[in-house]
This record gives sequence, C-alpha cells and structure tokens, in this order.
Amino acid sequence: MADADEDDKAEAELEAAAKKSGAELFRELKRLYATAEVEDYHRVGAWRDDLMRIDLHMIASHRKESGASDPPDLEEIPMPEVPKTGLALVAPALAAAASAGAGSPPANNAAASMVNLLKGLVAAKTSATAAVPAAANAASAASATSASSL
Repeated sequence: MADADEDDKAEAELEAAAKKSGAELFRELKRLYATAEVEDYHRVGAWRDDLMRIDLHMIASHRKESGASDPPDLEEIPMPEVPKTGLALVAPALAAAASAGAGSPPANNAAASMVNLLKGLVAAKTSATAAVPAAANAASAASATSASSL
C-alpha cells in the first residue's frame, strides 16, 4: 500500500512539474536529468517547453523503472542562465551609439565595431534587395526581346 501512495505522490509531482514553463520547467527537468543543457531546450530566444515536457516524462519513467534514488530537492537546482542571442548581444552597442549622438562615434572600440558591422549588414541587405528587382527586369526584357524575334 505504501508503494501505491509513493507512486501517486510521484505522479502528482510530475504532473505539477509538467504544468510549469520556461526556466522553471527546465529546473524541474534538470532535477531529474543532471546533464541537461540549456542550449538543448532554449533556441532563438525561446524555451522549447514541448521538448522539456516530453523529456521530463520519459526520464521520470526511466528513473522509476530503474529504481533510481530520489532526485535532489528543487531548491538545490539553480535557475539556468539563458545565453544572450540576437538583439540582446547588440543592444549595449546600440545604446552606446545612441547616447553618443547620431553623428559621433560610440564611446568604445567594441561598440564602434558592432555599430559598423550593423551598418554594413543593413547596407548589404538593402543593396541585395534592390539588385533583385533590377535583375528580374533585365531578365524579362531579355525574354521579351527573344520572344519578339521569333
């Protein structure tokens, strides 16, 4: 009878854990799966809760079947550090450029390099999108000329 009560308690804890999301859900997973990595469940600035829930249930089942010892308390699992991506990496450089004024260079070399990189990327994107319609117009003019010569 005690085993049934323990199983019910463990199942209730698992269901409560699966209702969490984001970093809290990752902590629950990390509690059962000590080698879980943030990079496996956090992509493009968003947590993959669906994957974490699947892995949480799968690992809990394997632990139960193997007779694993009780996992550590959740309080012992630190909050994960989310890697900075995209704008989070660029924001400090943009803020430095804005505070320095529109025409003046950013306060340090790293910020200046980041701003110049962004300017180059914007310029490349702008010129590439402008080149596509010009190439399309040239192609249709060439096909119209060859069609009229037939």
